[in-house]
Amino acid sequence: MNGNPRASISEHAFGNALDIASFTLADGRKITVKDGWHGLPEEQGFLRDVQGAACDEFSTVLAPGSNAYHYDHIHVDLMRRRDGHRACNPHAVSGEEVAARAARYVGRRDPGITGSLGPRRSAASFEERRARALPMAEPGGDGEFD
Repeated sequence: MNGNPRASISEHAFGNALDIASFTLADGRKITVKDGWHGLPEEQGFLRDVQGAACDEFSTVLAPGSNAYHYDHIHVDLMRRRDGHRACNPHAVSGEEVAARAARYVGRRDPGITGSLGPRRSAASFEERRARALPMAEPGGDGEFD
């Protein structure tokens, strides 16, 4: 596990675990865990809702923030532990709450943002929103705090 000869054998070795790196929605949009975890508010909300639902179904759920190895995917497994312990890391937070916080952070609150993704927007609109999601840093400047 993680190249450590002293670690326990991974649940992947038993076919008892999955790593989820992205989701392709019915409308063709792709949300990656790596970019969406801190991406647009609706992407963050969607991924947090996925993590929360996974924590209800699996005995181990490791998402970005749990450790350095899970920065770009969500690990789920059905490991059986004698004490019945379940691991959900980081602590699951509702997608609606995360999306609302993220919307405030980027300076605009869209009342339509929830943990669920809305209908597909045009490709240009989606890319424009992604570009505006966070302010661009300029070398030597402190942005709006100058």
